[in-house]
Amino acid sequence: MNDELPQFRPVDPATAQMYCERVFVHGAESSLHALESYPDHHFRALFRLSYFTLAEGAQEPSKSQWNTLKKKMRRVNPGVFVFKAHGTQAAEDGWLGWVEFGFFAQGR
Repeated sequence: MNDELPQFRPVDPATAQMYCERVFVHGAESSLHALESYPDHHFRALFRLSYFTLAEGAQEPSKSQWNTLKKKMRRVNPGVFVFKAHGTQAAEDGWLGWVEFGFFAQGR
């Protein structure tokens, strides 16, 4: 793990799932596809790109849309660290977006 990253506290996957359900709500339904956990206690949220409203002809979200998502993640829970990296990956039924986050070990 990179020395510049904060320490993350262990969080039950169900708690992280509830947090993600609040973040990835789009209209009346959740865009969350899956949640992966890592040994250092951070998570990767995989979500349907339908969460974003893509500009006509755009294949992926803009940098501004990614930044807005990360700001929303911090607003929903200020005790969350959101990694700078994000992206898309192929899935069986199309493309998914991903973003990684962890819950700070120390209160913020």
